Amino acid sequence: MLVLVSALALLTPLAVANDVVSPQRAAAVSGSDFDPGMIISDSLFYDNSAMTAAQIQTFLDGKIGSCLTDRCLNVAVLPVTSRPASYSIDTGGLVCSAIAGGNLRVSELIYRTQVACNISAKVILVTLQKEQGLVTSRAPSDWALRAAMGMGCPDTAPCDDAFAGLATQIMSGARQLRVYKVGGFGRQPGAQYVQYHPNAGCGGTTVNVRNYATAALYNYTPYQPNAAALANLGGTGDGCSSYGNRNFWRFYNDWFGSPTGPLRSYTNETPYVIARTAAGDLMIYPATGKGGWVLPTVIGSGWGTMRLLAVGGDFTGDRLRDIVAVSDAGDLYLYRTDGYLAITGSKLVGGHWGTRSCSPRQATSTATGARTSSQSTPQA
Repeated sequence: MLVLVSALALLTPLAVANDVVSPQRAAAVSGSDFDPGMIISDSLFYDNSAMTAAQIQTFLDGKIGSCLTDRCLNVAVLPVTSRPASYSIDTGGLVCSAIAGGNLRVSELIYRTQVACNISAKVILVTLQKEQGLVTSRAPSDWALRAAMGMGCPDTAPCDDAFAGLATQIMSGARQLRVYKVGGFGRQPGAQYVQYHPNAGCGGTTVNVRNYATAALYNYTPYQPNAAALANLGGTGDGCSSYGNRNFWRFYNDWFGSPTGPLRSYTNETPYVIARTAAGDLMIYPATGKGGWVLPTVIGSGWGTMRLLAVGGDFTGDRLRDIVAVSDAGDLYLYRTDGYLAITGSKLVGGHWGTRSCSPRQATSTATGARTSSQSTPQA
């Protein structure tokens, strides 16, 4: 059974303004940048380590500021019942691992759900915003909290009370977004006819859905924005416009940068910095283009033995940026990326680089703290 989101999210522009703190704000995008076949990459959508609980809390504090009640997402504490692991009825595949309950802050519940269901906390936050505006609300209504993720709220019927409540909405909504891929039902990657609006008379187009994440979004919110909706990203379109997937894409861009990944090509369209933590994790900090940084993402571990890191161009001829690194032993390694946030392979280029200087174009950064990793080869 397909679960659709609420009509409010589909048909309301939801132009919520809150610029209390916006260090993650991305460069401005236009409707012409929207690609209906690739709304968000799989690597960013199915990411169970996108944000820590502390990062989620800081993000909510920055977006909401001073709450006018005790129910805002940055201050509410929820009684959460533990959930066992869940599996697809159709395939038997694991959808979500167990989620431990208790009296939890919303940030902690989002984090636990992210880890259990392999759905990025960024995706959960954006969904909470595009459905009910909760990430920026300083006085959320009872109804908004009951239908926070739009889970169990189809266009043509009242919301299902079985899914009512903020905690249930977060856990069940994330589970639903995951089960489309694990269960293999509903829209899947490939050619799919997607309407512009619940009114079939408004038409639609056949979309080449190129990944599971985009297919999941069309299962959850089964419409694409028409030209009128894309021409006015912060407002309304026409009588045949819907806004759910447009707003998902827009909020993600505004808050976290491109939903199709910062490492897009060998060009310098998306500047970024890489850094190694004291624990040896390799972090990427994409730039917003407005003097700020998108929240960092861990792209590898075991980099503690690397003395120099450099973001290069395309050394391998695959039109994707590469990373080079020099180990403490003086060995030079080349690391290929997938154009997004994953390292797909590596090779030893040569030795005796311990005494060679770096080119001025090579950007090196080391996080504070001593190197502690004993691994000799970094892991992607």
